Amino acid sequence: MLYQVDFAISVKGAYQDIYQAFIFAMSLKEAKAEAEEIKAEVLEGIKQKIHVFIGDPAC
Repeated sequence: MLYQVDFAISVKGAYQDIYQAFIFAMSLKEAKAEAEEIKAEVLEGIKQKIHVFIGDPAC
């Protein structure tokens, strides 16, 4: 399944997307693990807390 993953930071009480990825995974658990890897590798220089939002699998 293909999952849409949004990475966001909180700015004045609202979420601001800073990165978006599409992840192919067989389960939500697998998609979450891949999203955490992206967060650690690609977004490592960002000092604010990064929130990860995983959308329903794309059809």
